[in-house]
Amino acid sequence: MGRGSTQILIRNILESLAKAPKSSSEIVEETGLDRTAISRYLEILKESGFVIEEQQGTSKKFILSSKYRLDTYFGLSLDPETNKLIDSLYHLIQKSWKETTGRKLLKTTAQKIMYQIIETCNLKIPHGWYIYGGVCVKPFDYTKTYDFTGVSDHIVTCVNETVVEYSKNNFEYESKQLQYKKAGKELYDVKEDILKLLYSKNFSKNSMYVFQKLYRTFLFDSPKLNDKVYKELINEYDTLLIDITRYWDDFVDEKNERNFAEFKQKLVSSFEALWKMVAMVNFKFDLSTFYLENELQEHFKFDMNQAKEDVIEIGSELNEMIPFEEPNDPEYKKNKEALQNLNKKTDPTELKKQNEELDKIEREQGLEALNEELFKRAGLK
Repeated sequence: MGRGSTQILIRNILESLAKAPKSSSEIVEETGLDRTAISRYLEILKESGFVIEEQQGTSKKFILSSKYRLDTYFGLSLDPETNKLIDSLYHLIQKSWKETTGRKLLKTTAQKIMYQIIETCNLKIPHGWYIYGGVCVKPFDYTKTYDFTGVSDHIVTCVNETVVEYSKNNFEYESKQLQYKKAGKELYDVKEDILKLLYSKNFSKNSMYVFQKLYRTFLFDSPKLNDKVYKELINEYDTLLIDITRYWDDFVDEKNERNFAEFKQKLVSSFEALWKMVAMVNFKFDLSTFYLENELQEHFKFDMNQAKEDVIEIGSELNEMIPFEEPNDPEYKKNKEALQNLNKKTDPTELKKQNEELDKIEREQGLEALNEELFKRAGLK
């Protein structure tokens, strides 16, 4: 179906039902989506309790359940009082931002301000770290006018002080950087380092050595999940990076702009797909403080399954560019096993020590020496 297609299809069905109860035929007519796919996902949504089927006259109508909200991440629920508090805070943030800056308040900055207010005032509002950092479970919508139902004076003061702090940033990425700096979350810092490397205009084979090193830290800091597919995907990505570097000269032509651009785009897309999956797991863990596990499982499952499919799809496309056959390559299997064992054995203290040693090798001997050492430690030499 293509990357993201399941999420889009389900979202379209839910948005259609949010307007009014409809039959499956009416959903098909309004959305223009495939009838078979709609019928299949309506059944899944019914099983999850997000959609209710009722007989109305001579036809069956589907109704959007109160268990699913369109204005929260993953459709998660909010009790009325928490919803009012969130709206009041967004109202105050908008008002204070306009008075302080005169500029339009955009989503990323609003989310960063909201997250800091929740943390500073210790408010019992569901929040956590997702793809771009800390967020409230109900994202900011700059097209909406939020109602104000009142908050205490110390919260008003907190809002104003936080807005002033973030008002110094003229761009959205600066707000993200400020939040990352204050939080000191290594997983997100390493993710940023990897993306800067991947988007660099000077990306080359030497950059792959650095990527491998950064990914080892990323892999260790990634949230652990008792899910076979998830664990295999994040570990096999490590092997994929090794393979790309080893076979680079056989399939990557840095002098051929079109060839190199195609390869680099797939590499960037592969990591971004992987990061989305990892960030989703991280967000789910953070939200476990506010929601029951079975509720989180139901709300996250569509997006999580799609995220895994995206990683597999783009990873396969990238892997197909590498000129070797995995199943009949005993050396490959040995390498893969060595890498997986390496990732299992490293503890935080040892990882820090190893990274310091690798930094010293890179600084004193260069990237080629660093890569040789990485291969050696992984049991590949």
